[in-house]
Parts: sequence; C-alpha cells; structure tokens
Amino acid sequence: MITKWLFLFLIVLALIIVGCADNDVTELDDEQVEEVLEEDPEEPDEEIDEDDIYPENDYMTVGETRETEGGLFTLKAVNYNVGKIDVNAATVDIHHIKAVSAAITGEMRDFLDQDEIEYISIKMTVENTSGEDITYFAGQAQLVTDTGEQLHSDIWLSDHIEGEMRAGVKQTGSLIYLLEQSKANEVGSVRIIIDSPMDENWNEIGDEIDIEVDL
Repeated sequence: MITKWLFLFLIVLALIIVGCADNDVTELDDEQVEEVLEEDPEEPDEEIDEDDIYPENDYMTVGETRETEGGLFTLKAVNYNVGKIDVNAATVDIHHIKAVSAAITGEMRDFLDQDEIEYISIKMTVENTSGEDITYFAGQAQLVTDTGEQLHSDIWLSDHIEGEMRAGVKQTGSLIYLLEQSKANEVGSVRIIIDSPMDENWNEIGDEIDIEVDL
C-alpha cells in the first residue's frame, strides 16, 4: 500500500519531470519540494507489541491470570520440561508449551475481531549446528491436539522463525496455534511435527521431529 508520504513524493517527482519537459510548467525549487513533503505526512500503522497479545515472557502457574493491554490471559495447562531435541543438522530447544484462555479487549480485540480466544503457544530456540547453510522450517511446525485438531501457527500472532538458516545461526520465537473447536482446558497433550532440515540441494540432512507432549 502506498503511504500518503510516498504518494506526495511521487506527485512532486512527476511535477519536476514534467517541468523539465515542458517550459510552460513552473519547476519547483528545493525549498518548495521540502514544503510539500513536510505537509501533513501520514504516520505508519502502529505495530502490535507481542507482549500485548499474550504474557509469553512471564513464568506463570496453572490457573494464574495475567492482564496486559490486550486483555486477560489465564494459563490452563503447561509443560516447561520438553527440552532440547537434536536432529543432527540442527537443534530445537522447546522452552515451554502453554494452553491459554484469553478475554480480549481494546485494540487487540479490534485486531482479532474476537472477544475470546483459546490457544496453544510453543516457545522454541532453533539453532543451525551443521556448519553450513541449511533450510529448516521449524517455524512451520504442525500441531495435533488430543482433542482432534490439526493446526498450523497463526502467521499474524506468531514470531517469524526464518527457514533459510546460515551456519551457526540461532533464533528464538513463539508460535501461536488458535484452537478452533476445543477449549484450552480440554487439551491434555499435543503432537508436534517438524520436517527434516535440508541442504542447499534440498536433500534431507537431519531427522524429522514427531513427538507427543503432555500438558
């Protein structure tokens, strides 16, 4: 989408170009150009802070409710002891898996167009340990719940974990899976599936992750 500032800039640029080609059009000097560009610029849309979405960075106990600018978030179940998984070319360290119920308010409610959400979050650190550049789509991990839901992470609420990983790179992020048919307190376990890492020729060079974790 072209912002108002960029639109004004393009108008000024067009006037300058036309002025060079047609002597009947007055050419703008540098001071006039600056005045036009400074006139009522549009500020970029504000990004929503992930801490307003969910209290992901805070340690919580089951049953505890935290309030953020995005609403009230209640932890229904959690596993803090999944640990690090070595797939030969990379490691995936799962810090925690949470099941959360949230009552959404304010700007977050407008953004999501919902009053309540139920979700599973997975916080992980992915590290390329192969010594070479690889492709590893850990950020596209598939989640299957014991309540019968097969889910992919929400692209708007989740952190971006880059698929093309240079040698030695380490990335940390949280993946958010919005439950569609279940409540957070109904989920007793989740299955996590991550495809194998690949080399530059798209050959598999590590293991697939397929684990089940109790909450």
